[in-house]
Amino acid sequence: MLQIGEFAALTGLSVKALRHYEQEGVLCPAAVDAVNGYRLYHPGQVHDGVVTHALRRAGVSLPAVAEVIVSGSGREALVAHQQEVAATRQQEDLAFDLARRILIELELPVDIFERQMPAQPFVGVILPAPTSDDDVERADAAARESTLVSRLIAEDLGPIGRPWTSARARDVQSTQYLLCWPTSRPVPPQWARAGEIVGVLPERTELVTRRHVEHDTTSGSLHSQMVALFGALASRDADVRGLEVRQQVMGLRESSHTLEVATDLR
Repeated sequence: MLQIGEFAALTGLSVKALRHYEQEGVLCPAAVDAVNGYRLYHPGQVHDGVVTHALRRAGVSLPAVAEVIVSGSGREALVAHQQEVAATRQQEDLAFDLARRILIELELPVDIFERQMPAQPFVGVILPAPTSDDDVERADAAARESTLVSRLIAEDLGPIGRPWTSARARDVQSTQYLLCWPTSRPVPPQWARAGEIVGVLPERTELVTRRHVEHDTTSGSLHSQMVALFGALASRDADVRGLEVRQQVMGLRESSHTLEVATDLR
């Protein structure tokens, strides 16, 4: 039998690690001396000790190592962990790239101006939150969008211009997202079906940020324009309670278009 120090030297595991693994029920000693409490390991456990040391250095979790000791599937556990690490690194690389692009976008100039706008009736569909990953919810919204546009055309209501997306406070804890189309005349409330909304943007003074985008970086551009918009609101000491922010893309190509982000000055 091997004492714990000898076993540690042979396997590369520290005495502290061996005691911790014993507490966790992993790589327990073969026997404990009843008189002095010394932990004793069987020579056949050296193999498990070396495997444990190798896998733990590679970052394999302790529960996974415990399964390997029982099953002997060390290679499979290492490959599975390597795949998890690769997937995590890929996600980290994507996150780093997005952060880099957003920081670059924030340094680019944004046009900021005020404009007077007439009243504009509209109809819209309620959208899932941008963070939603519910495919069914997104498919339902897309179907409502198609149906609504067809009804507008059939009833000679429009659309009379480009659509816009809108984000507005629904209550103190949630935001409502809409995709809206301008109509040629006001639409009565009863016209709207489930998941739809009708309304009129009043005559108003808008605060607008505008940027021409030459490549597909809408999320970064939107970040920069939102920052610019709220900076302009702050400089005007504007009331931002219950603020509605509207986003509109102008241009036929996704890779080259103008993006406007606007809100009403109050």
